Amino acid sequence: MMQFGSIKFQPSRARLTALILCLGFLGQSTLALAGPKKTGFKPKRGIGRSSQRIGLASRGGCSVTEDSKPLTTLVPKSIGVTAEALPVLPWFMPEHTYPSVEVRLLGESEFGMEIIHRQVFESLPKNQVVSYDLASAGVAPLEAGKLYKWQVHLVCNPDMPSGNRFADGWIEYEPASTELTSQLASRSAEEKANLWLENGYWYDGIQSFISMPAASGTSSADWQALMTNEHVELDHLASLPMSSEAETIPDESAPTTDAMD
Repeated sequence: MMQFGSIKFQPSRARLTALILCLGFLGQSTLALAGPKKTGFKPKRGIGRSSQRIGLASRGGCSVTEDSKPLTTLVPKSIGVTAEALPVLPWFMPEHTYPSVEVRLLGESEFGMEIIHRQVFESLPKNQVVSYDLASAGVAPLEAGKLYKWQVHLVCNPDMPSGNRFADGWIEYEPASTELTSQLASRSAEEKANLWLENGYWYDGIQSFISMPAASGTSSADWQALMTNEHVELDHLASLPMSSEAETIPDESAPTTDAMD
């Protein structure tokens, strides 16, 4: 069973529902996207903007465990498109020794890309995929046609940014057409995931894909096909086996927010 994580926020607390990807062998995973075309992602945008999807080594006394897969934002090589004004942002969290994790959303302005939202966590589960829910985080809706960048920073020392390890990705909001919305209405969960991806909606497709219930039947082969897709090429995550477990960040670990006025 493939399950991932989702960071959820309420007014008085930060909640993390982590459907964990454990690194180890798991034998019983039987799900498959319905239909002959599986995880056929076709990007709506060209590469255009550079991004750092994999966190590189940093200076300082913190590190990612040697045998862990690296910090990785689950984004395609191109600009990722979403049909939601408040999408969910997924990444792989490695085993590491950094004391805090910071999630940032940057938007275009007359001065370039500027931080418009920031959340800092003292602790998050490791060695798994988690997702950051912008809707629950109280972020202003994305504007259609405007480019945004989001980042995940592993923070060693807040006063020494050079010691951070980070990964990022691009996102653009484009509402789905009436025709696509109509097609989605009559599809199963598996078909919806595939339809989103085939129409270039990366964030909607991968979120549908990773949040499908166990009974849907998503197989490891489907996940491998998506990660090794020529427009994605996150091959180092293709072999992740899956298990499920839920965790909640306690109230004292609630994040702080620093947003642009």
